Amino acid sequence: MLRDYTPFYLVMIVFLSATIAIVYPLLIDYSRRITPLIFGRISAESLYGLFIGNVFLLAYHDSGISTIFGVLMAGLVSGMLSRVVMSISLLFMVLVVALITISLL
Repeated sequence: MLRDYTPFYLVMIVFLSATIAIVYPLLIDYSRRITPLIFGRISAESLYGLFIGNVFLLAYHDSGISTIFGVLMAGLVSGMLSRVVMSISLLFMVLVVALITISLL
């Protein structure tokens, strides 16, 4: 079964390596110039919306509508707990461990 996909994997590895070799130095060299350009023309709220849209898209792709409600519930509970008791870093670690634990079940 693995032999059927071997050429595909080899092509993907070559293209990913070439892309990383070209793009990474450009990002490192020009990141200080690109950042003010992006944040000068694109509002922070639209970037937040893009991030939230990606989270919902991945949640829907994972299991459908029910996962979106789970993500909303986890976000609301985490937001309330961060205001009252816990630090954000602890909440992040708990959410990551919860996802890993559920995927192992």
